[in-house]
Amino acid sequence: MVRIKQSISSSKKRDARSVKEQSHTYDALKKEQINEVVMKNKEKKYMIMKQENLIKKQRKLLQEKQLKEIKRNYDERIRSEIDKIKQRENDLAALKQKEIALIMRLQNTQTMQTQAFAELEALLKVQHDRFILKSDSNSDSTSYK
Repeated sequence: MVRIKQSISSSKKRDARSVKEQSHTYDALKKEQINEVVMKNKEKKYMIMKQENLIKKQRKLLQEKQLKEIKRNYDERIRSEIDKIKQRENDLAALKQKEIALIMRLQNTQTMQTQAFAELEALLKVQHDRFILKSDSNSDSTSYK
C-alpha cells in the first residue's frame, strides 16, 4: 500500500509538474501573443500617424496652392483694373487735347471773323464816305450851275 501511495503521490507530483509546465508554457504563449498584439497595435498606430501626417502635408500644400492661385487671380485683376484706369486716363487726355485743339480752332475762326468784319466795316465806311463825298460834290456842282 505504501507503494500505491507513493505511486499515487508521484503521479500527482508528475501531474502537478505537468500542469505547472503547461501553465508556464500557456503563460509564455499568452505573453508572446500579447506582445505580438501590442507590437501590431504600435505598428498600426505608427502607420495611422504617418498617414495623418501625410494627409496634413497634402492639405497644407493644397491650401498653399489655392492661396497662391487666389493671390495670382487677385493680382491679375488689380493689374487689369490699373490698365483700364490708365487707358481711360489716356483717352481722357486725348479728348482734352482734341478739345483744346477745337477751342483754339474756334478762337482762330472767331478772330478771323472779327478781322473780316472789321475789314468789311472799314471798307463799307470808305465806300460810304466816298459816296457821300461824291454826292456832296455833285450837289455842290449842281448848285453852282
